Amino acid sequence: MSEPVRILYEATQKTSYLKVKFLDGFQGSEKKEYLTQIYIDDSSPNIRDEMELCRFKLQKGARLRNEYTDFNDFYTEFDTINRIHVPFASPFQSTICPEILKTFAKTMMEYSGNNPWDCSFCLNCLKLEQGMNYEELKGYLNLRLKEKIEHYSTHDMYFALRKILEMTKTGTTYHTSTNGDSKIMLL
Repeated sequence: MSEPVRILYEATQKTSYLKVKFLDGFQGSEKKEYLTQIYIDDSSPNIRDEMELCRFKLQKGARLRNEYTDFNDFYTEFDTINRIHVPFASPFQSTICPEILKTFAKTMMEYSGNNPWDCSFCLNCLKLEQGMNYEELKGYLNLRLKEKIEHYSTHDMYFALRKILEMTKTGTTYHTSTNGDSKIMLL
């Protein structure tokens, strides 16, 4: 897009989705191009031809904000743009929003100085100009949480990062028991 798009909206106090709908395609000069429509409604995106740009619940009389006070603020229920579910481009698999990763890294660097996985990962996050490779992020999450999860949604990624941050802040470690139940153990 080369021009900003303005969309009028009134508070409904229900989850609303800002989406892009991909319409008919045509052959451009070098590649296939698609017309798009950007709009807000209260249904989750249809994966066939829509992509979520953000979601929010706006209360009457409130102002929608897109600035965050800390890492946990990305998951505020009302009056805050939620980017957790937005797919960001990465080779072969979408990944999480770079702003979320940078905020995680800044917060994590305040608490973690001993874990080489954390230091390396956080330094990479701070350098991001675009999304982080999905496999790299999945690898860090699985190593750090000592799990072997095959697929993370962007929602799963956010909550795994949140768990790592909480473990680091409190000095706890996460283990998976033999029956698959998760548990937190103090170090």
